Amino acid sequence: MLTCNSDEFVFYKRFGVDTILLMVYVDDIVITGSDYVGIASLKSILQDQFHTKDLGSKIDRRSTTDYCVFVGGNLVS
Repeated sequence: MLTCNSDEFVFYKRFGVDTILLMVYVDDIVITGSDYVGIASLKSILQDQFHTKDLGSKIDRRSTTDYCVFVGGNLVS
């Protein structure tokens, strides 16, 4: 993955017309994009290397703070 020029905590990878974005904020990671197979592969790699908790995709769920938002179809709390 490449680092975004304007933000060192945003990473991306392009596959033709498809893109994967990985954004890091403190201890949270948001993964989004149009390459669903690539996203699944990246999540699997991260789960093998780190203790992660997948909050899933676009579903109705509340976070522990009762605030959550969708970014690119993925739930962020």
